[in-house]
Amino acid sequence: MNPNKHESALAPFRHRAFTVLWLAALISNIGTWMH
Repeated sequence: MNPNKHESALAPFRHRAFTVLWLAALISNIGTWMH
C-alpha cells in the first residue's frame, strides 16, 4: 500500500466480506432501534 495515495471513503466496500458484515450490522442496528 502506498501511504501517499488517498483512498476514497467507500474503498473498503470493494471487499465483499466487509460489505456483507457492514450490511448485517446495519440491519441489526435498525432492528434494535425499532424495538
